[in-house]
Amino acid sequence: RAARRMRIPSRCLPFALARSLWRPQLRTCAGPDAEPSIDTLLASAGCKADPQFGGMSPPLHFATTFERDAEFSWEGPQSGLAPGFSRQYVYSRLQHPTRAVFEDAMAKLEGAAEADLNQEGHPKWSSCVAFASGQAAAAALLHAAGPQTRLLLASDVYHGVRYLVRQVYSPWGLQSVDVDPTDLAALRKRIADALAMESDAFGVSEEPPLVMVWAETPSNPLMQLADVEAIANMARELEKEHGGKVLVVVDSTWQTPILCRALSLGADVVLHSLTKYVGGHSDLLGGALVFRTESGVDDKAGFNTKLLESVRTMQTLIGSGLSPMDSWLALRGMRSLKVRVQQQCKTASAVAKFLDKHEHVEVCHYPGLERHPQHELAKRQMGWSLPDSQGFGGMVSFEIKGDAAEAIRVVGKLKVFGRATSLGGTESLAEHRRSVEGEVSDTP
Repeated sequence: RAARRMRIPSRCLPFALARSLWRPQLRTCAGPDAEPSIDTLLASAGCKADPQFGGMSPPLHFATTFERDAEFSWEGPQSGLAPGFSRQYVYSRLQHPTRAVFEDAMAKLEGAAEADLNQEGHPKWSSCVAFASGQAAAAALLHAAGPQTRLLLASDVYHGVRYLVRQVYSPWGLQSVDVDPTDLAALRKRIADALAMESDAFGVSEEPPLVMVWAETPSNPLMQLADVEAIANMARELEKEHGGKVLVVVDSTWQTPILCRALSLGADVVLHSLTKYVGGHSDLLGGALVFRTESGVDDKAGFNTKLLESVRTMQTLIGSGLSPMDSWLALRGMRSLKVRVQQQCKTASAVAKFLDKHEHVEVCHYPGLERHPQHELAKRQMGWSLPDSQGFGGMVSFEIKGDAAEAIRVVGKLKVFGRATSLGGTESLAEHRRSVEGEVSDTP
């Protein structure tokens, strides 16, 4: 009735805008050719109008098999399969429409190459490959690289990856050496040695080796940072000096693309546990690998693309792809990722400052604290999409003045924080990390 009394003109276009997103959307979309802001990418993740019904939320497809064409024509991307699937999808283990939409959205979020689209506007190929877990993603990458790969593994890496390397891939033949990614001079020597045909650490290679530098930033749980740009530049220099390839892999789960886009800093592959911040509600299990496949300052794009194809083959033949339900939940979580991470960063900063001054705390590990040894790197590398550099992450770790038993008692007395493993959800969680990691742990 109020609208009729006001006589709203027919040229009026009402907008329903997400309250926290309206300023960046209007600012970055001023021109017809403007790149969409990360706010716009997130708010509209997967939200194209459904061609069948026009729905604005991405549909959830549970189908495992898809109809062939009557004439058995073939226009799909999997040229080695039987003809008759011009609609692209054959069997959900190979490709699935809901997973494809998520992979496309995740690639855009990381600033990777955009997917090719079919005539219906669905992604045919993406630089992101989504898996049933973060561990499945890590395993696919190690397997696709092959047993001849020389792995330089960050010393404070997620303990699940360390177990995976030791219990599965070391018996397979993969050789790994622990490195400290915060010591760039020592890391440079390690990479140079690994690139040598006769390596002190890895033995003799009959062909120029593939060296994989596996870093996690911030690390779990000591909050150490890897200078991604410096490591990537170092890798390119050493490739030119020694030959071979140096693949820079960054586990960016803790910082998310909201705080850092590692591909733009020169990383070749970014790994995410989607279970954490991207999902954001502690109700899905998933992982993703995003590859740098566009030509840039080096010639690695072609090599990375071949590795991506090998990883995609691993996903389809082993059947480790992200499920339709988890793909849909990850898309849902992605749309609120920035506002959640921004608030989590503010909360973590307040908790870290409190702990840093607490009389019973020996040390608090948080890159937002000025006393953190890599605080200046954190200011350069983290928080690019957040105002006033308020982007040091939502995770805090601290060491108490006492023994392991006392640390466990502290966790047991917490009331607001739940005692559980994981992170990135809306709830606050805490744990005694050394008890969880077991025998491979170097955690204090």
